Amino acid sequence: MPIEVADNTGAQGDKGKGGKKAPLVPIPADAPKRPDYKLLKADLDKIFEQIKVYRDQIDQIRQKADANKENKNGPRDILQKEKQTLIDKKREIGNAITDLRKKRNEAMTKVKQAREKARDDVSEIRKLNKELGELLTPEAVDKKIKELEFKLETGGVSSIKGEKKIMLEIKALQASRDKAASMKAKVDSVTTDQKIEEDFATECKQLQRQIEEKSIEFDATLKEIDETSAKISALSNAGEMKKAREERDAISEKITASYTKIDSMKEEFEKKKKAYEEWQVEYDKLCQAERERRRKEREEADRLRAEKEKERELELASIKRLNPHEEEINACESLIGYLRGKIAFAAKDERKPEKPAFDPTKNVAAGFAVMKRDDEDEGWLMGGKKKKADKPKAAPKPKAEAAPAKAKPVKHSHEKFEAFEKLGVKVPNNTDEVKSVIEQLLEKKKHFESFKKTEKEAIAEEKAEREKARLEKAAADAAAAAAATEEAADEE
Repeated sequence: MPIEVADNTGAQGDKGKGGKKAPLVPIPADAPKRPDYKLLKADLDKIFEQIKVYRDQIDQIRQKADANKENKNGPRDILQKEKQTLIDKKREIGNAITDLRKKRNEAMTKVKQAREKARDDVSEIRKLNKELGELLTPEAVDKKIKELEFKLETGGVSSIKGEKKIMLEIKALQASRDKAASMKAKVDSVTTDQKIEEDFATECKQLQRQIEEKSIEFDATLKEIDETSAKISALSNAGEMKKAREERDAISEKITASYTKIDSMKEEFEKKKKAYEEWQVEYDKLCQAERERRRKEREEADRLRAEKEKERELELASIKRLNPHEEEINACESLIGYLRGKIAFAAKDERKPEKPAFDPTKNVAAGFAVMKRDDEDEGWLMGGKKKKADKPKAAPKPKAEAAPAKAKPVKHSHEKFEAFEKLGVKVPNNTDEVKSVIEQLLEKKKHFESFKKTEKEAIAEEKAEREKARLEKAAADAAAAAAATEEAADEE
């Protein structure tokens, strides 16, 4: 009968469909699977139940054959009673053996559980042992902390740096105390589990011994039953006894075949279990190799990304060095355009003529007079028209001489003041000062443009600057290390 098995779990990798993690290494379709002991035990229990039914059938056949025989009150009846007593005894022994086997199986299961738990605890202990070093118990950690605190209190340290170092060591020891306590608990748990394993192993041996004793007793009872049956057969019909014996032998063969099947199922289970464990070891190696390969790929990708980032930083830095005074040049160009706009606006205001104030006596000399409006002149309000008198031509005015243009004040915003101050140029207060300031700004722009570099020069200068910074940092680190070594030597 084939044994059902559970699915492989395998090493987990990235999440796949449905949120389940896909294995790091694909599991082949023909890979062995983990055999399920629970399924095997369920099948074995069914077979044991069937064996019990077979045995009950044999007992019924014997009882029926004995009931049909004659001379119930004679020697045969006495033998029948003895045989029935032996059958009852055999049944009790068989039930006792079944109970003992169940107890033994339960004890074996507890031994296995205790062994697995102890194995897990030992793995944790080894891990903690590597982390803790020599200080494996909370008492040892506390003792070490007290020694360091005593050293601090008694002035056993000659420098502040040494005190800081001891305080950091105390802090680290306090953090490791919980791990030490956990390790102690794990050690106690392993001891307890081992004691439990030993107790149940001893119980298993005792139960096995009792099973063997009961089996011997069972076989002896069967032998006595067979001897009694033979005696009864001598007093009974030989044909009926032969038929009963054939039926009994047929059922006994079924019992034997059932035990053979049990042995083959157990053997098949062990083979599958061994094959799975061997395959799992190799598969774990493949998963570990795949993890290592992915780790190296990530490191290589990080390295390439870092190199690209450095190249990009170098390129950006070199671009800045191509025109280090780009901001000042742009500021000069902006202020020059701004001041030229101020000049153009002032010139436009000068060309616009001024409006004279109204003078009512201005046109008297030219034949006009200001007259009071009469009531009759209200017709212009109602749309009436009057004939206009011809206006005499005014005498031409002599052209006045052009006066020299006056300097006009120039206003600036707060941002413009800051721009002039940043470039170190005086702020023009009127239009006469604007031209000289523009010339200063043109000179400043020309001066800043003289600092422009080629791309090759900028990259070379940036590399030299970085190399210089690296050498200075290396020299500073070396000096600090030498100073620390010298200080440590002085403390010793």
